[in-house]
Amino acid sequence: MSFKTDDGSRIPESLATTKRILSSFEEAVRSIVSDARENPRATVRVLTHNSKQMPAGMGKMYSSVITSPPYTNRISYVREVRPYMYWLAFIDNARQASKLDWEAIGGTWGIATSWLMRWSPVGYFGSDAAFLRMIERIRLKSPLLANYVHRYFEDMYSHFSSLRSVLRGDAEIHYIIGNPKFYDVIVPTEEICSGLLERFGFKETRIERLRRRTSKKQLHEYHVSAKWDRCRGTESVGI
Repeated sequence: MSFKTDDGSRIPESLATTKRILSSFEEAVRSIVSDARENPRATVRVLTHNSKQMPAGMGKMYSSVITSPPYTNRISYVREVRPYMYWLAFIDNARQASKLDWEAIGGTWGIATSWLMRWSPVGYFGSDAAFLRMIERIRLKSPLLANYVHRYFEDMYSHFSSLRSVLRGDAEIHYIIGNPKFYDVIVPTEEICSGLLERFGFKETRIERLRRRTSKKQLHEYHVSAKWDRCRGTESVGI
């Protein structure tokens, strides 16, 4: 929220300006209160699983997935929230935080950075020449970041692969993701993820650009969606 005009000068502090700001704020609050009145009751279950290895026997098949996985920008969510994790007794020491981060999609904080340097790909993208060229361009500048990007998408590969086992035949999935830029290499996360979905038998994949991010030029947020086709998805997918 800014109180500056487009040319950078401050908005004059007048009674009329104050009233407009208060009126806008009150309107937003009324809208939130109105929406909050509708409070549907439902039974909620919280299941703890690794999203890269979701078991088929979760007890229920799901018709909708709405999520925003970590962006491909090497930001550690575990690192950002670790004080709260200590206070709430989820973890007791730094190594536990690093281990949890390593198990997450794209996590590389703490000692996981050393693990990343020694990491070797499984080979899910072994036949994707364009993907491998992108990785090698990043490797010329930073072997660590090249491993990070490669591992991120192998993690997403594992996630999409295991996701199929818990989806109903008519399921829809919705992912909010962002593309990164490492040095002069733009990583088209939205296109790679969309391609993986098609590879695993999803249909009607769509990429919708939502907004430009403020970190760097050419970086955006995307909505990637698809529908699950159980008949197509039963075909085997090799590596």
